[in-house]
Parts: sequence; C-alpha cells; structure tokens
Amino acid sequence: MRPYENWIVAPYDENIYSILHFLLHKFSHIFGTEVMNMETCTVFNDPSSPCPMLITNKNPVMIRLSQESTRYWAQTVYQLSHEMCHYAIRQRKTNKDITLKWLEETICEAVSLYALEFASKNWYRCPLSSKDPSFATAFSNYLGNELIRAPRTVLRDCVTFDDLKKCDDNAEEQRDGRLIERNFLYSVISKQPEDCLCFCDMYRYLNEDQLTIDFDKWLADNPSAIVQCLSQIQPKIAKN
Repeated sequence: MRPYENWIVAPYDENIYSILHFLLHKFSHIFGTEVMNMETCTVFNDPSSPCPMLITNKNPVMIRLSQESTRYWAQTVYQLSHEMCHYAIRQRKTNKDITLKWLEETICEAVSLYALEFASKNWYRCPLSSKDPSFATAFSNYLGNELIRAPRTVLRDCVTFDDLKKCDDNAEEQRDGRLIERNFLYSVISKQPEDCLCFCDMYRYLNEDQLTIDFDKWLADNPSAIVQCLSQIQPKIAKN
C-alpha cells in the first residue's frame, strides 16, 4: 500500500489535499503510520454544513469540513486536524459506538492548536507555501487568537454525575466551557507531541459509568505528562 492511499479527497481540492498530506506526515509520526492508514477516509468540504465532523455512519468514514473557502488555510488546518485526531482515537476503540465526548472533544481541540503551531513552524514543507511563503504567520496568529479567548464557563473541580453527563451531552456544541482545560493540555502536547499516542489507549480505561476514566490504572501503565494532564482535567465527582 502506498502511504496514505486510504485517504481520499473527493471532490478533489488542491488546498485540502495539500494540507491533508502535510498533516498526515506529522500525525503518522505521532500516532504511527499503521493507525493513520487503518481505515479508509474521504475528506470533503461542505460550505453549507453547520460544523466540521468525522462522519462514522458511512462506509468509508468521512471527514467533512465546514468552510466558506478552503483557501482559508489556517482554518483548514484547525478543522482538519481536529477531525483527524478523532479518526486516530477511533482506530483502537473496541466499541466504536462509544465516545466520551467531554474528554475526546477537549483532546481534539488541543491537538488542533498544536497543529496550528506545527504549521506555523513547518509551513515551508507544504506545497502550498510556494504560493504564499509568509502565510506561516497566519497560523501563529490564529493560534494566538484561540489561546486568548475567554471561557464562558468553567467545569468545576467537583461536580455531580449529572453535571458531567450534561457536559458530555453538550460537548460538541458548547466547547467554550473547556477552554482552560484545552489550553492546559495544548501546553503539554507542545512540549511532548509524540506522547499523544496515548490518546488511542483512552477507552481501555473507561469506567463502567462510561463517563469517566480510571486514571489510577492508566497512570500505573503510562505515567506520561500527557496522561497526568488528562487526569487533572477530569473533574472529581461529588459524593452524595
């Protein structure tokens, strides 16, 4: 199999294709080539769609971008890397129908920030850079603007099970409540991006409540800085 032949851009779009392969090289370095080639995925843009999404009820799975124009390269990196992270995490799930949205969305958002950082430092490696070599600055500006966004709410240190369930139910639509956690995780990823492979192990440690992770077990198996960071992001459940 040729590298990344399981990734299809249809209809073909030069901007998506170039940025996809630019990111695939990095994602394969982080998650492994096997993970990033495990499942066929079609990538496309739908300007009329309400949001980007990894569509898993289709065969093959699809990544839908939601852009007015794919010429907005910083936005393309931001959206595409988020959904590619969902794709990577999905590959090692034993039950692909279960998604811990409150945590997985935070992870994918943090990875998308790291992708902007990577793009700002490595734009010269992307074929599109020949059209605008100075665009590297746009990635760092996009990242900076994301990092200074103020959260509307903060997930408290100690919450009820119902609070966390509500957060999980609304995780895809209400992301601003986790900006502090997202930025904290991004700061750790930025220092040790190769440790992101641990995200693929997350569901091995899912508790029976299917809403929390057993971090005692996970940290015993992998005491990496990223797993430690994730353990701090998970709020404590209040005792009745």
